[in-house]
Amino acid sequence: MRDTSLVVIDVLDEKNDGYLSDFRSYLDRLQSADTDERLLENYTAARFNLEKQISVPVVFDGENGEIFGFSSVFTPDHWPSGVVRVGNRTWIDRSYRQHFLNQGMSKAETVASTKFFIELVSKYHIEVFERLKLSLAVITREAKGRNTSSLSYLAKQIETQGYSWTPDTMGYYQTVPNGNTQSCWQKIIFTEHEPGSRKLLAQIPRITTDVYSRRFLNGERFSD
Repeated sequence: MRDTSLVVIDVLDEKNDGYLSDFRSYLDRLQSADTDERLLENYTAARFNLEKQISVPVVFDGENGEIFGFSSVFTPDHWPSGVVRVGNRTWIDRSYRQHFLNQGMSKAETVASTKFFIELVSKYHIEVFERLKLSLAVITREAKGRNTSSLSYLAKQIETQGYSWTPDTMGYYQTVPNGNTQSCWQKIIFTEHEPGSRKLLAQIPRITTDVYSRRFLNGERFSD
């Protein structure tokens, strides 16, 4: 796929109503697809409420109009005002994922190094920051056991336009209000739009690495 074939549209922008209808139809098709992909449950209306998203940039293939992937900017209800979760509910369509995997990339490399993801996160989080005067952007990912390398890899890939991403070392942050399953506690990287805004992280429920280990890993210790 050529880079020039990608068209990025924020489907929640009022001027893009037609694209929003196409996107809703795409989500419906995802849910009706004959597949055993576990993560599809994250894109149901109950778990991906478009009314609560701040921005949903969708990447279209300009050559055929098909959706390459999407992500969103979102603030969970229990997070402080001014802190946004970018790269939320990121999805790359199966056909495109397979294309990159066929090139010999690992799954982590596929997500982190595609033109789609880099452009989406680096360009649109800055755009939303500047338009809405937000303070802090956070990317979260599940990092079970020793699998903590993907965020560090991602941080290096998306540093751009004066925004650098810092891996947090304080533990695991709660991504779902009152959620206490393992998947609700995730590692983060963050970037500040306003100096000192990292202090807002203290307002998000957090558990230490030791607590996470005792609670979910049968006491196994590991290094971040």
